[in-house]
Parts: sequence; C-alpha cells; structure tokens
Amino acid sequence: MSTDERGGDDRRLDRRSVLRVAAAVGGVGLAGCTGLTSQTFTANSAEGTAALTEELGFEQTISETFTETRSRSVGPLEGSVTAESRLTVFSDGESAPAPTEADRWAASEAPMATWAEKTPTLGVTDGDAIDGSNVTPTDEEAPFESVPSNALRLLYPEGAITDGTVASTDLLAVAPGDDVRWGDRESDGRITLDEPAHVFTGGSFAPEDAVLPFQS
Repeated sequence: MSTDERGGDDRRLDRRSVLRVAAAVGGVGLAGCTGLTSQTFTANSAEGTAALTEELGFEQTISETFTETRSRSVGPLEGSVTAESRLTVFSDGESAPAPTEADRWAASEAPMATWAEKTPTLGVTDGDAIDGSNVTPTDEEAPFESVPSNALRLLYPEGAITDGTVASTDLLAVAPGDDVRWGDRESDGRITLDEPAHVFTGGSFAPEDAVLPFQS
C-alpha cells in the first residue's frame, strides 16, 4: 500500500527499508443450518528477527493496523467477517530521503541543467526588464509576429550573477506558446514552423517534473 493510499502520509519507503506485513484472511460460512456467523480475525504483530534488529541494526519505525469488514446474507440470515491486518516497517536509519527537485536538478544531465552548470535557474518575469508591451522580431523571417512582454521570461543561472549583473550570453528567453502571436503560421490551433534547429542536442529540456522559479 502506497503512502498516498494511507491518507497522504509523507513517510516514504525505499530499498533500504524492510516491510513486513501480517495479514488475516477470513470467509463467511454457515454455522450448521441455523444461521451465519460474525467473526473477527486479527493478525499478530510482525516482529523483527534477531538478525534484522541486532545484527543489521534495523529499528521499528511504523506500525499500523488496517481493518476490513465484509458482510454476506443468505435469505433472512446475515453474517460478517472482519479482518485486521498489521503493517510494520523496520528501517536502518541510514536510508536517504527522496531527492528534492533541487537535488534532481543538480544531478541531471539534461541540457538545461548543463547550461545552468547545475546551479538553480532564476528568472526575470512580468516584463520587468523589457521596455514596451510587446516584443517584436527584427527579422521578417522570424516564425512569430510578437510576444507580450509580460509573457516573456528571461532565465539565467544563479551562478552567472557577478556584482549584480549577468552576461547577455548567459540569458535565455522563453515564453509560453499560447501567449505567442504566430500570425499566418497558426491555423486551427496548430503552428507551422520551418525545419527546427537543434538548440539543445539530445536529452530533455529540463528534468522530469522540475519546477522552474517563474512557475506557480
């Protein structure tokens, strides 16, 4: 059973934790011909062996009981079976917690993380650094007509800041595609583009599920 299924508990299990479950399974049967029985089956607590606790140094960290009741009826007669299962977790206390997004970014080989030299990526948002309400291309062959200034984000690695300034070669401009005005290139929500150039070669743009600073 996952932590999400247990009410959003933030505790995590990994390969260096040991999970022991004692489960009880019951069924409903006839008690002679006179009626159905109602019974409860309770599992014993799972206990660590001497090899686990003394030799390997594991300690009990979580113990929970889960109860499930099922009822059946035959004619006017009813009965139920209740099963109580117990979950016990033993941990060596050395298991590393799930990595944070910052940790994943720092370890990622994705081109964006490489561009940022594995340091956090910061962003100038809401047109703070742009004069005017729109950004328009100077090249007539550009694949878009304009981008609202408040939709454009200027990204740069945190490590690129020197005396409060950033080199222009360290800046990367990005904008959500829905905010870009594509002009004649857009039809029925689809954009026609020229043969794309490889801005980043191989890999993905950012680590999976990474949240950049300008995202909410």
